[in-house]
Amino acid sequence: MAMSIPAFADFAFTEQSDFTGEAFFTPYVAEPQPKAKKHSEANSGTIPPVKLIRMSIQEKLKNRDAKRYEFAPTAQDIYEGELETSDYASKEVEDDFEEMSPDGFETVEESSTENIEKPKRKLFRKKLKNKNEDNDIILDCDNVDYDTQNYLIKATGGVSVEFVKQGTTVKAETITFDRLNNTVMAEGDVKILKSGQVITGDYIFVDMNEENALIENPKTTSGNIEIKSRKGYVYTDKVVQEDGSLVITDSFPINFHSANRGPQMRRMLVPKNETLTDDMSKGIIKLQAKDIKIKQKGDIETISFTRMRLFKGDKVFFRTPAIKVYTNKNHDYAETNHWEIGAYRGFGVFAGPGVVFELPKGSVLKAMPILNYKSGFGYGGYGRFSSGTNQTMLGYGTATEKMIVLGKQKLDDDLYIQYGMNSYMDEWFLGRRRPKYGAALVYKKGYGSNNFLIKGQRAMYTHRLDAGYYQDLDFDTHFEKIKGTDMGTSRFRYMAEGLQNIYSYKNEEEQKALELAAVAQFSGAVYGNGNTQVIGRIGPRLHTQYKRWMQDIGYFYSKFDDNTPMPVFDMYRYGKQNVYLREYFRINRYLTLSWFGSINLSGDSPNGKDFQENSFYVSVGPDDMKFNVGYDFVRENLYCTVELMMDAKGTKVEYDSLEIKQDKKAKNDSKPKSDNSFESAPVTQTVLQRAVVEDIKVHEDVL
Repeated sequence: MAMSIPAFADFAFTEQSDFTGEAFFTPYVAEPQPKAKKHSEANSGTIPPVKLIRMSIQEKLKNRDAKRYEFAPTAQDIYEGELETSDYASKEVEDDFEEMSPDGFETVEESSTENIEKPKRKLFRKKLKNKNEDNDIILDCDNVDYDTQNYLIKATGGVSVEFVKQGTTVKAETITFDRLNNTVMAEGDVKILKSGQVITGDYIFVDMNEENALIENPKTTSGNIEIKSRKGYVYTDKVVQEDGSLVITDSFPINFHSANRGPQMRRMLVPKNETLTDDMSKGIIKLQAKDIKIKQKGDIETISFTRMRLFKGDKVFFRTPAIKVYTNKNHDYAETNHWEIGAYRGFGVFAGPGVVFELPKGSVLKAMPILNYKSGFGYGGYGRFSSGTNQTMLGYGTATEKMIVLGKQKLDDDLYIQYGMNSYMDEWFLGRRRPKYGAALVYKKGYGSNNFLIKGQRAMYTHRLDAGYYQDLDFDTHFEKIKGTDMGTSRFRYMAEGLQNIYSYKNEEEQKALELAAVAQFSGAVYGNGNTQVIGRIGPRLHTQYKRWMQDIGYFYSKFDDNTPMPVFDMYRYGKQNVYLREYFRINRYLTLSWFGSINLSGDSPNGKDFQENSFYVSVGPDDMKFNVGYDFVRENLYCTVELMMDAKGTKVEYDSLEIKQDKKAKNDSKPKSDNSFESAPVTQTVLQRAVVEDIKVHEDVL
């Protein structure tokens, strides 16, 4: 369910509002948010291109420096070289082993320096013909029995089998190698370890000829996800499980907000026992699906759900049609193929069915025909491109007869390009502004300290440098007194913000909070025609909550010298003195009302009005998942947003069928013969009749 939410986002890279003017639209002080856990430690997201180049150069320099200090092989390296046979093995065992050992297994003594009386363990290494140790299979155990008549090797006592190439280890009380049929059987407290994933069971059977596996009574733990099922079937390219459940066992915070304007209620303190998170962890709310299909094809992963139902007790209160979620292998984005509704200023409200197309290098394109409304109905099209480092949207509707473009390309951790046409681009604390078209290279970074000026209080300094080219709009109906120039020019700008918390108090149980901070901001710009714009302002911010009522109040005293050649695009609009308010009232756990206002106190706003912002919102849904509908009385525009602020811990999805599939290249019919002396032996395992496997990647690697 959480994965389908981002499809409602108008633009996923930013949480700024369409409003202009400061953090009236964002939390007044940035609180450290809990970091969501990754699906695996290695999965850190797609690396932006400039960062990739920078890392490559750093690695080459590191390797160059390392070569200067290379040493010759040590005595220990020579000592740890492979031995032909163990001096401690009996002649009888040695002869038996040479007769039946698959592909040259060897016995190597492993002594213990901690306890001289401890029995020596035996290490068996399977050598491949190419002598590449990466393809080895290593058996580590206390005892080994050889059945030369039936070509069996039976290992007991702390048995561990490592498949080196796959990075997979199988542990059990007993493991038996069937040399004749090329199979492995593990029994008793079986564990499979692979890339942080652990599968436990009573029994595992691996057929290394046909790539089939069987596990009885399995339970899989992968990161913070646990998967159980009653039974399943394993094939060479997929796993099908039946009658099972998937549970998120550890904390997994999900914080999401649609990129358009609207309430951001993540700071509101609410009773934990009234949240959807708590209901799901207690089993009051259940999520069921008839079929779940997980497929990996190259760099694209898809998850399909059919007949998704949300239960409260035994009663179904929410159903969804079939949904297919697309993402890349690093899970940098999520896109869905269902209907979508949204709104952009200057474009109107739009809705339509979506189709997702898979593109190379882990990217997708969602395309949809739309109906749009803006002082009348129209039709058109909308598309959104998503990849690990880029998201770009494009739309056209006859209701406004305008094309809108908005995009962002990440280059490095703190460096990106933003571009747009007839769309609102991120101007940081000056809000989002709309040029006719424009593009900019942006560098932004922040620093913080907990005890800089006031003990126990946080101080932050953030700055931004951008350089770009923009063309001004000729007219803005909401600021009709501002006359556009329709001029295009470059702009180079530096912005900085210093923030100091003065006092903070929070009591979650009583739902009470009070925070006071002071902020100073500066913006200086030079344009291609020689004009300049300088803005400086300072003021306090106050955040309070008492039970069901939360508010943010701020005041700015400003000094500015504004000679911008693009007044409709980036003229400063809030005057010498400005106050902003955000008021929230929580009616109950499913309904919250909010009002936003911004008032010019000095009577010097460019449009001559006191109210620069005046909006009202209704938020529906559980406290940690809200659907917001609002209306802007200044711009006469409707907005729809989604906000998700939940911890997925305890979430359980029950399913009738779960299919995990990974596409493979077609197998070559002319298989090269191995150096197996029993090549002509019959293969007894072809297709398993019953099997349960939790992760196709894990078992594929095991095999």
